[in-house]
This record gives sequence, structure tokens and C-alpha cells, in this order.
Amino acid sequence: MNSIPCCAGTLRAVAIVFCLLLWPVSWGQAQDFPAKPYDPVAARAALEDIESRIFKGQPTDQEVGDAIGEAGTRRSRANQCATTAETNLARIASALQAATQPTAQSKPVTTEAPADGVAKNGNGKSKDSGGSSDSGSPPSTAEVTAPTAASEELARDIESMKAERAAAEARLAECRLLATRWDDLVARLTVLQQQMLKERLSQKERNVGAVLIESLRGLGKLLPGVRDVFLQQATLPSLGWSGASLVAACSLLGLGIGLWLRRKAREVLAKPGKDWFSSHAWRSILSALVRYLPIYLMVFGAALSLHGLLYKVSPPPYALLLLHYLFLYLSVQIVIRAILRPPEPGKQLTPLPDPLAHSMARRLSVLVFLMFLGYALFRALPADSLPESVMTIARAVVVTVICINLAWLTWLVGQIPDLRGGRGARFALLALLLWIVVAEWMGYRNLSAYLLSGLINTLVVGASAWMLSALLRDLLDGLDEGQRPWQLAVRKRLGLRGDEGIPGMIWLRFVLWVILWGGLILAILRIWGLSDAGTAIVMGYLVDGFNIGDTHIVPSKVLLGLLLFALLLTAARWLRDRLERQLQRRTRLDTGSRDAVVTISGYAGFGVAILVGMSLAGVNFANLAIVAGALSVGIGFGLQTIVNNFVSGIILLFERPIRPGDWIVVGSTEGLVKKVRVRATEIQTFDRSDVIVPNSELISGQVVNWTYRDPYGRVVCPVTVAYGTDIALVRKTLLEVAGKHPGVLSDGILPPPKALFRGFGDSALTFELRCFIRNVRERLDVQSDLLVAIDAAFRANGIEIPFPQRDVRVHLVDEKDREALRKALPDQPQPQ
Repeated sequence: MNSIPCCAGTLRAVAIVFCLLLWPVSWGQAQDFPAKPYDPVAARAALEDIESRIFKGQPTDQEVGDAIGEAGTRRSRANQCATTAETNLARIASALQAATQPTAQSKPVTTEAPADGVAKNGNGKSKDSGGSSDSGSPPSTAEVTAPTAASEELARDIESMKAERAAAEARLAECRLLATRWDDLVARLTVLQQQMLKERLSQKERNVGAVLIESLRGLGKLLPGVRDVFLQQATLPSLGWSGASLVAACSLLGLGIGLWLRRKAREVLAKPGKDWFSSHAWRSILSALVRYLPIYLMVFGAALSLHGLLYKVSPPPYALLLLHYLFLYLSVQIVIRAILRPPEPGKQLTPLPDPLAHSMARRLSVLVFLMFLGYALFRALPADSLPESVMTIARAVVVTVICINLAWLTWLVGQIPDLRGGRGARFALLALLLWIVVAEWMGYRNLSAYLLSGLINTLVVGASAWMLSALLRDLLDGLDEGQRPWQLAVRKRLGLRGDEGIPGMIWLRFVLWVILWGGLILAILRIWGLSDAGTAIVMGYLVDGFNIGDTHIVPSKVLLGLLLFALLLTAARWLRDRLERQLQRRTRLDTGSRDAVVTISGYAGFGVAILVGMSLAGVNFANLAIVAGALSVGIGFGLQTIVNNFVSGIILLFERPIRPGDWIVVGSTEGLVKKVRVRATEIQTFDRSDVIVPNSELISGQVVNWTYRDPYGRVVCPVTVAYGTDIALVRKTLLEVAGKHPGVLSDGILPPPKALFRGFGDSALTFELRCFIRNVRERLDVQSDLLVAIDAAFRANGIEIPFPQRDVRVHLVDEKDREALRKALPDQPQPQ
């Protein structure tokens, strides 16, 4: 009855894991929906349409990029159509071959009957039709009609399959032709895109110096015009008084809510927090948010109300775009302050020194403000709103100040202890920033914009990847080491002890590392102008795979298989620990049985995880027969010992001749069994040293198990007494000592203690006290207690324990013996 709750809880856990195992299978089956058949006519029409739009007009960069993406997609569909046609053609050819072979082998033979009605057999001898032989009887109508009808039906099937083969060959040729044309179109579009990029980057406009000199001459007329443009763009005449009142009310409402929330947040921050990273992060974010909260919510209220009033207006008004950019600017400022320079009582969340962190926060704040200013001037304003000279000068100033701040930030990054070694990269970055400024002032504005936007995006993406990598590393290291309370709780739920790592963590790290840095490389390539065709090729290799010899490898499936393997391995460990706790708490199984069940479940979970991971990774299990054959050869030579140990481990787990905690003796090794594994068994000796014994030695050799069936054991205490001592008194005394010890069995379970007279020694009478004890692990302690008690009892009864006696006889050498010795040893010095 005690096992029912255990089974219920365990079955729930098994059901969860089983659902996880079936998820990839069900997901894979769900994707097998019928796709729309490929239409070559529509594909040709789309190809001609793209050619006419791009090569006969004046396309923009965006149009060329969209055309490359569409062409790449249609090329993939054409290749898929060709692959499907090849498969269909191979199937038809196989069926046609199978249908024509029997026809050729059983070709009917037609013979003309002789005029005299006599048929000839195979030997040329005639047979009378009226003879008694069965072979000479004429065939019936059914026997002639059935083969003829079957042959006609087979001929019709063959003709139908030939027609299908011709249609499949025609479709294969058409799909291959379309795939070739799409390949050619993608190549031409890529060349066109590169030419357009080269022309755009090499385009030279007026240098900023000439524009500045010209603008200074008409400065008096220029400034009022600029002011009027901004005033005109900032006004919203379509709102009316009601709309303006609503915007003002929402702004004031946001301001009031922000002030109230600021007061509440300061009350929360005044309370002491815990010394945890999560607590520090929360307080830093809250303290940074408190600083900007009133204006933040005021801008949010104004933007929300304007968006609700003007959502039908296209293009959006300048004031609305400006509020959106301002809201984004404030959000980024809050993040920068929270991480690097939070107000009191927050603490910065990086290991940098406070002066360096504060300097970086200032540079980043200025950089974000300049980017906000650039968006406000060059993105939000309608085209041709400001004079070209004003836009040119403003752009040159903004680009120059951005480059100066980036150079300053580069110098600050060089002060970070972990990044001081990248001096060459910093000098290259400074040279690039200088070249951007020179190109901007010389009139190569497209080139400077391309380099600056690429550099900023690269730095943002790289910094984000670096921070995400650091966070993931700290998270996974914390789970492996248990640095925080919640991490310790997770480790406890998984049943991990001490320095034991999480199963599958190395594969999880590898998958996340590949995804993170592979995504970073792809993002950087896209930033610096990787075409859509190139991106499609890279994604095709990742998603569709590539061939190495006869092996087809799909990287995305391999990564997904490794990820699922790591997750299932962790789930198997959790299930094993849960099963161990349930068996220990709610069943009556002994320790060895529980350990056997838990160990087998652990290996079964590992096997299921690796099989599911390999299946999802696309491993063809049919090819494993070759691997199994190679392994059989290896087993015959070098792997037989490993397999022998493995099979022996399985036998030990099922038969359980030894269990964890047993006291065993194997050869010269004696100790307690700590763990029975599949390959070897771990034994801890009484000197606290660990001995790894191969399982094959435990199966094939002789093993002494002191605690196999019960914990009982026998203690033997040898005793000697002096000659002349009363033997009956000695035996009585020994039995009394044994009967008084609580560890000695005297309740009839095993034979009672015995005091045996063993014989006459050289100088004493020899006795032995033999008794069985309750726990053989206490054998030495019980033996020591008995010897101490025997010594005390002998002293009380006057029984003497004698010392060893030796008789030494000294023989004196006389003159006669000396003469004989001299003659026997003439060359040796004679004793005096």
C-alpha cells in the first residue's frame, strides 16, 4: 500500500517527461501538411515581371533588395520542385522496371496446330489428341482467357507508367530550367546591388567648408527661415482647442502620476534591501527611473493622446514623431543610468571602478542625445523642409561630435582591466572615426553615413552580445555552483550535491554559444552590406543543410538536437532524483534495490535523451548498422574488456550480489561499497581511500561480502593463561564477559558465545572466546571492548596472563674443542 502514492507521483513525472519526448515527433508530424503545388507558368511570369521592373527602370536600393529576396525564395521553390520531380521519376522508373521484367521472362509462345489434329511435344513426337495422357488434353476457355486479360491489363499499366515517366521528365526539365534562370537572375541582381552601392558610396557632393562660407554670407536671412520651419512643423492646427486641451490634460495627468509614483518609490528605496544581485539591480533600476519618472510619464501621456487623435493622419506630424523619439531617448537614458550611474541608494551593476563607470555613463548619455538630435533633424523632418546648406552644416557638426564621443568612449574602454590588451583594435577604430569625419567634411556624405551607421550598429550589437554572453555565463556558472539562493533551490530540486554539475550543461553552453556568436556574425555581415541573396544562402545552409560526401548535415537540426538532448538529460536527472526520494520515503525496498532502480532509470533516461537528440538531429539509424559492425570488430579486439565490464555491471545491478554500503573484500582490497556503476564499482577503504574495481573482477573473481544477507558477524578473542590456572574458571569468566556485552548475540538467533580451550602453548594455555555480534561493522569495537573486559575479569579472579618464556643454554669451549676448531678452520682467527 505504501507504494501507491509513490507510483502516482512518479507516474505524473513520467507523463510530463513522456510528453516532452513526444513533442518533437508531434511537431515534426504537424509540419507534414500538403504544400501548394509548384506552378511553372506563374514562376515564369514572376521572373519576367522582376526583370522588367528592375532592369528596364530606375529601381531603388530597397526595390533591388526586395527583388533579390523574392528571387531567392522562388529559386528555392524551383529547386524543391526539381528534387520532387527526381524522386517521382525514380519511383516511376522502379515501378516500370518491376512491371516489365516478369513480362519479358514469361513471354507467351504461339504455335500453330497441325492440320491432322495431332500436336507435337517438345521432343518432336506426336501425340494423339484422344490419348489418355492429361498433358495432351486441350486447355479450357478459362485457362486461355485469364492470362490474356492479365497480359492486356499489364500492358495498359506499362503504357500508363511510360506516359507518367514522360510527364515527370518534362516537369523535371522545366523545374531545372527555372532554377537555372532564377540563379542567373539572383546573380545579376546581386551585381546590380553592388554597383549601386559602389556608385552611392563614391558619390561626391560639395564640401562642408564651401557650404559654410556661403551660409555665413546670408546668415541674417537664414536663421529666421530655420526658426519659422521649426515653428511651423511643431504646430498642430488640425487639433483645435479640444484636442489641445486633451493633450495638455494627459500630459498633466502623466506628470501628476509621475510625482506620486516618485514619492512612493522613494519610500520603497528608503527601506534596507538584501545583499543580492537581484536586489541591487532592482534598486538601481528603480532609483534611475525615479529621476526621470515625472517627465517620462508626461511625455508618454502627450504621445499617447496625440497618437489617438492623429492616428489617421499620414504622414505622422513632426511633433508626434518628436515625442516618440523623446520617449525612446528617455528610456535609453534610464537604462544607462541604472547600469553605470544610478542615483542613491542604487549601486552600479558592473565591476568597473566608479569613476570609470561614471565617465562612460556621461559619454553614452551625450552619444544618445546626439543620435536623438540626428533623428529629430534628419529623419523626423519632412524632406526639403530646411535649406540644403543648413542640413549639410548640421549633419557635419552632428557627425563630428558623434565621432569625438565615440573616440572618447574608445579611450575609456581601454581603461577596463580585461580589455587593455586590444590596443591595435582601438587604434584601428580611431583611424576609422577620423576617416569618417574627413569623408563627411570632404563631401562624401553617403560614405560617411554608411561607415558611421555600420560602426554604431556593430558596436551596439557587439556590446549587446558581450553583455548577453556575460549574463548567460554568470547564470550557467551560478547554476553549476549554486551562488544564489534560487540557484541553490534549483540544484536541490535536481538532486545535485556538492560540486556536482548539472547534466547536459556543457551541451547547453555549446548550443547557446553557437547561437549567440553565430547570430552576431550574421548580424554584423548584414550591417555591412551582406546582400539578401547572401543571407538567403547562409540561412539555406543553416536550415536546409549541406553535403559532406554522402552525409547530409543540417546545422539547425544538429543544434536543436543538442539542445533537446541537454534539456532531456536534465529532466532525466530530475526524474531520477524524484524517483529516489519517492522510493526512499514511500516504499519498503532496501537500499540496494532502491539504488538499482534509480541507477537503471538514470541510464534509461540517458539512453532516451541521446536517441531523441540524435533523431531530431537527423541521424539515420539505418546507417548505424555499419557502425555496429565496426564496433563488433573493435569488441573482438580492443573493446572486449569494456563490454565485459559493462555487461558485468548490468548483472550486478540486476542480481545485486553487492550493494552500496556492503562491506566486501576483493583480493587485497577491503572496504565499503560506495557506488555500483555500469563500468566499475567504487569501494572506499577504511583508510578513506577510493578504489575503483572493474565489474568483471567482481563477477569472475571471489568476493567476500560481510553484509550480504544480514548484518551479523563473529568476533574471535584469543587469550592465554599461565600453566596451573583453573580451566573451568577461565571458561566461566570468558562467558560471563561475553554475556555482559550488549553487542553480543545471546537471544537464540545465532549460536551463543563459546569459550574454547585450544591447546597447550610454549608458555601458556590457549583459549578463544567466539561470539556472534549484532553488527559486523562494529567488530573491531566489540573485540576491543571484550579484551578490555577480559583483562579486568582476569585481574579480579587472579588469573595470570604469562609472559613468553625462553631457555638459553651457554656452552663453554674447552682446549680440546678449540684444537678441533683450529684444524677445521685453519685460516680463521681462533677464539681466545
